[in-house]
Amino acid sequence: MSAYGCRELNYRKLTRNPCLVSDFVPIRPATLKPFSAASNHGGQSWSQRLQQRYRMRLSPDLVDWFDAEIWQQVGKGEFNQAVSPDMLLADSPEVIWPGLMLPDTLPLLGNRYGDWLCLRVGADNGVGEVIHWYHGGGDWIPWGKSLAEAVYFDFIRDWLPGRRFNHAIAAEPQRKGDSSDVLLRWALRWLPAEATQILSDRSLVQNSEALAQQLIRSQISDVAVTCELVLNALDSEVRHLLTPDVASQLGIGWEPDAVSWLFDCSLIGVEQRRQFSNLVGRQVSFEQDWELGARLARRICSIRGDLGWAFDVSGWAAERAGRMDEAIGYYEQGALAFAFADQSIRFRTHWFAQASGKFSIWRLQNLPKLGSSAVDGMLQAIEGVDAMHLREQATAYWVDQSQVFHDAQEWSHAYDANYRAGWDLGIHNMSDFGGCLKGLCESAEKAGQTARAAVAKTHYDGFLSRFG
Repeated sequence: MSAYGCRELNYRKLTRNPCLVSDFVPIRPATLKPFSAASNHGGQSWSQRLQQRYRMRLSPDLVDWFDAEIWQQVGKGEFNQAVSPDMLLADSPEVIWPGLMLPDTLPLLGNRYGDWLCLRVGADNGVGEVIHWYHGGGDWIPWGKSLAEAVYFDFIRDWLPGRRFNHAIAAEPQRKGDSSDVLLRWALRWLPAEATQILSDRSLVQNSEALAQQLIRSQISDVAVTCELVLNALDSEVRHLLTPDVASQLGIGWEPDAVSWLFDCSLIGVEQRRQFSNLVGRQVSFEQDWELGARLARRICSIRGDLGWAFDVSGWAAERAGRMDEAIGYYEQGALAFAFADQSIRFRTHWFAQASGKFSIWRLQNLPKLGSSAVDGMLQAIEGVDAMHLREQATAYWVDQSQVFHDAQEWSHAYDANYRAGWDLGIHNMSDFGGCLKGLCESAEKAGQTARAAVAKTHYDGFLSRFG
């Protein structure tokens, strides 16, 4: 891996969660192969045992996945290393990274270098969504409402517009599936007919924009597809040409200066553009489609409030257009979105002041305050704190909030506050995850969110067995 790749990879490890590498060693996917063919526990099927173990309702595709033993198959796509139900039924499944993975998730399919497609349970005790969890820093992004959608997206994402922007340089080339992939064929059985039609429609296969729009209309992995479209809209020649070496020759630092250029080309001055073009030996285009990118991002903001990248893009687009009240509104919502869901490496928003913790918080700190808002308490808690103590202060604030809700017996809010305490900005010391996990178990149980309670307890038990 190049020094540039290491730099990008280590950014999250060092600034978000320093315990990621030193405190936990993942098991290799090769050890995950199943060792028993079928469940014979009292005549119960795999899905029945898993639903009983985790006190949840599995979606129909997951019932089929386990009971028809699709997990025994090895696909051709990037994610093809299935977790056996035996392992998920264990008291402390080895595939769970307690504290580092989201505490409402169970890993189902892995790739060959530590990333996972994880089932995420909802407040209604059913399947909420399936997310891609990135091992190199804990970043996550929804890939589908079901495992079938996520498997389908794994296959079709290379057909989408633009280049694939990853969190870091991959440890090995990504595997690419084909239409004969056994996991893809399984997924198609559980998706709308449009999913199969797309694969056989040459006009869509050859027109990536039309393909993406069809996926969104069909609501197949629409959040993940939209993210790729926003990345494509904000792509530029600068992203192709600007490297740390070129930045050095231009006399600018990589962070924050060069990274800010990668994010928004309008930040590059007239003379700097001339120097840049001269250096690469031709006229460089500095065009980006911020109007399209913002329109797409605003749609995500309207349907969910936890994905930081959507609020960062929407807020910045409004700010650069001079609509400051609108920008502040998006930044206030983004301040409460999850930092590990901001996709900052891919969107290049990581040029903000690290003591702010999030791009949206940094912008709020640099814009005039409009009035009181729901984010005021959290902003006051981290005001004046240096980067070294930021996570500690943020965690303390949310732990205090969880206690307030606990005392008021507002259990759903107590659960949410405990969740933010551990998995928004992250925690500096691994040992502190224990208290957050314990709080999640209690608040979820009392809120009647039995699946979340069972999954959190599994993470907690794993945490205790590994870290004490």
